[in-house]
Amino acid sequence: MKSTVPRQMYLMIFERDSYTCVLCQREAQDVHHVKSRAAGGRNTLDNLVSLCRIHHDLVHGVRWQGVEHTVAEGKQAVLEYIEDLYAGML
Repeated sequence: MKSTVPRQMYLMIFERDSYTCVLCQREAQDVHHVKSRAAGGRNTLDNLVSLCRIHHDLVHGVRWQGVEHTVAEGKQAVLEYIEDLYAGML
């Protein structure tokens, strides 16, 4: 699927997340919508996180051999990260 996230937004997200996956600290390769576009999620800083390819695929239901997280755990970890990241801003 073609990304709807503008390139400048990618760079802002990667910079905010130190160019690493928010779940495992590997090099980030993808930007993920926490609230999906289908559910009304938008291309905003508070709805996007940096993920490595493994965790991005995992959150979308693609299984990787040898990865210890389940899809549900991956999604929950992303949600918890977002809650923690923005808790101090409220």
